[in-house]
Amino acid sequence: MIPWLIQAPAVQVEAADPGLKIAALQKAQQWGALSDYFETLTPKQRGANLAAWLQALQRAERWPRLLEICDAVIPQLEAKSGPKLTIPRLERAQALSALNRHAEAEAAHEENGKLGYSDGFINACVEARNAQDWPGLERCSQAILSTKANDYQALAWKGEALARQERYEEAAHLLRQAVAGDPNQAMDWNNLGRCLNASHAWAEAVTALDK
Repeated sequence: MIPWLIQAPAVQVEAADPGLKIAALQKAQQWGALSDYFETLTPKQRGANLAAWLQALQRAERWPRLLEICDAVIPQLEAKSGPKLTIPRLERAQALSALNRHAEAEAAHEENGKLGYSDGFINACVEARNAQDWPGLERCSQAILSTKANDYQALAWKGEALARQERYEEAAHLLRQAVAGDPNQAMDWNNLGRCLNASHAWAEAVTALDK
């Protein structure tokens, strides 16, 4: 139980057993109604049902409120333990992505990856590309490759990151591996062609760009 947090704008109503109504609204998948219901509960009741509250906000796509709650509760959850992988951390990263706050989302997803979330670095790479943070894309794709050396998507991401930083020979080496493993990605061929063109490998560049 987490007795905390942001006061709801509506008047709070003490419910004898909110768990029954929460369960009913979850079963009916009435996420907007459930989100509204949580705003009528006391901080103690909301804290006792935190996972359900965050789920409702996420499913209802109420991203600003979800982010607000996560930003408030994470420091309390980690006051004694330090950073750890929790549902609020995962939901916070998703909310930032949904709000198109790409640089912040990249950092949040990368932190989740470092804390052990399997898709954290993948999501961080997506956000790094959206933010055009090429050093960040290089760093996060390398984190994937450190455990999956033949991950073709990660090879392509790192190759793109290097190409954007004008490290064309390094990039071409990785992009060749990426297109050999998955030849159906037009963007990877395009990036390889750009690298070969910059290196004056004209004939090979034409072949790559034709792909």
